[in-house]
Amino acid sequence: IGLHRLDFAHGLYFSGFLFPMSLGIGGSKISEYGGFDKCVFFNLADIQNAEFSCATTFSESKFLSVSIFSDIDFRAQANFESTAFSEIGLFDRSKFHNAAAFSHISFGGYASFTGVVFSEDAEFKNCRFRGDCDFVNVKFKSTTNFNHTVFASPPKFHGAEMHPDSIWPERDGCWPETPKDKIKAREAERAWSSLKWSMNQVQRHDSELDFFAKELEAKSITLKWPRRWVIGLYKGLSNYGRSAFRPFFWWLVTYVGAFAVNFCSFSETKNDEAAVETLTIASFTLANAFPFGRETDAIEDLGEVPRWLDFISAGHTFLSLLFIFLIGLALRNRLRIK
Repeated sequence: IGLHRLDFAHGLYFSGFLFPMSLGIGGSKISEYGGFDKCVFFNLADIQNAEFSCATTFSESKFLSVSIFSDIDFRAQANFESTAFSEIGLFDRSKFHNAAAFSHISFGGYASFTGVVFSEDAEFKNCRFRGDCDFVNVKFKSTTNFNHTVFASPPKFHGAEMHPDSIWPERDGCWPETPKDKIKAREAERAWSSLKWSMNQVQRHDSELDFFAKELEAKSITLKWPRRWVIGLYKGLSNYGRSAFRPFFWWLVTYVGAFAVNFCSFSETKNDEAAVETLTIASFTLANAFPFGRETDAIEDLGEVPRWLDFISAGHTFLSLLFIFLIGLALRNRLRIK
């Protein structure tokens, strides 16, 4: 069905239609209303270069083949809610001058929004991208909502201009797992790095931290074991600099462990006052756990310090400094304002 380069001054009404053949309305102008809701497109849907001066809806429609919405001017509200794209869906370089509703959409194949401009709110809530998706060089000039959206692969936002009010999925199940293949892991690393950079530009440090964690997760796959081990340790001790509780927990564990070792080492001390002995050992252990104050000599009152205990105390001090640094880093990451 060829309706190319036509002027539909009174709109188009195809609500609930079945299109067994290809549909082409590329280059046409629709002035009043574009109604394509609840339609089924069995073959190619070629709507590129069209101009919609009116409200347009493709809600609850099904595209069973390739659909092309590239280079379109949507001058009024565009509604694609609950639409299903079984194969490729292209929206490259289109312009949405009003609100764009893409909630509850399912993309079964490749989806591309490269170079698209969203001048008003863009709703991608509860979408499902089962294939690769590109948002390269896209411009979001207003609120952007991807809450509860599921991505099968890392979305590509290279060169994208994000809005500060960008909402991302909070559930881990919405984001793809880190690929084990090194080539795919490098692509994932680049994708997360671009999103991290975009969030940094709009001062969204919470989202920046989350994408930085995903970037490191992907990067660890491409590295050899020593550096991979360091990244894994960083994750385990502080959740990539996002948790202050984890390093505090490990600081507390090392303090209790060091205290137990010190207490057992001086269990046969000549000091008859057990309470004084315990407090002295606790003070000595705390001096190693928080090595910023004046050194205490009280431990010498309990007797001679074994040589091996000096090495344990040095190790305790090093670990304590590491955990205190990670606590400060996590607090700085969470509280920083630029």
